[in-house]
Amino acid sequence: MQKVLDDYVKALGGQAALDVVKTRIIRTATLARASAADSYDEISQMAPGKVLRFHKSGSYSITTGYDGHEAWSEDSSKTYWGMLNTSQLHATMRDSEMYAGSRIKNEYKNVSVTGKEKVGDRETFVISGMSPEGAREKFYFDAGSGFLLRRHIEEPTEFGWFPMDMNFEGYREVDGVRILFVVRLSSAGGAWGVRTSYMIVELRQNVPIQDEKFERPRAAK
Repeated sequence: MQKVLDDYVKALGGQAALDVVKTRIIRTATLARASAADSYDEISQMAPGKVLRFHKSGSYSITTGYDGHEAWSEDSSKTYWGMLNTSQLHATMRDSEMYAGSRIKNEYKNVSVTGKEKVGDRETFVISGMSPEGAREKFYFDAGSGFLLRRHIEEPTEFGWFPMDMNFEGYREVDGVRILFVVRLSSAGGAWGVRTSYMIVELRQNVPIQDEKFERPRAAK
């Protein structure tokens, strides 16, 4: 297992290069609307583990954050704020990772290599484990390049475990580290099913960000 994770870190540029990146601001948009100015997500990250996501769609926006201790959300209409549901919390904690899967080694439970599987035409090593938030996850690492190609997530719900796949592509080098630029999400099941893809349209690293940005707004407390 350790070799698979070490090869992944090496593929991303190496631990020393990754440690240099202390903050990151990413703007993403769905592939269908990559040039749309009125619909996008902006994610601000600060190591270790702080994140703020601002989602805008038309005249409506919602902000979700995690300051290292508490997750929260607030919308532009001031009609909703408070604790997040299970799916929102899990998504927020994934957003807090400076690179996908960075918490596996130190924060996940029952971590093990469960075998090899194909993702498309690529052979992968599969590492499974339980996230600190209680999601069952599998990570598929390319046996050749070391890159993470897929993240399979099963979230607990009152109806059982809800599965979702995140497929990764388009790694590019920025400031000496390789960044994942395209994510394709899919989940099965009727009205609950999701199929969407998004890409990074703007990225800045090591820009000044104040700690207060990640704190829950006074109105939401």
